[in-house]
Amino acid sequence: MGGGTTIVEALRLGCDVTGIDLNPVAWFIVKSEVEPVDLDELKAALKDLKIGKQRVVNLLKKSY
Repeated sequence: MGGGTTIVEALRLGCDVTGIDLNPVAWFIVKSEVEPVDLDELKAALKDLKIGKQRVVNLLKKSY
């Protein structure tokens, strides 16, 4: 499996694939690459990140 290039490309071409690797980090990387993304969950996370960033900026502005 390694970095998952072959698996990702095979999935892109519509193939059914199975990957095996002894390294759990390689497995996690490939799983993260090919797992579907819930767009609503992603948008909510990005919104939370933006709100958190703004709070930090506001705190820094008050400090200086």
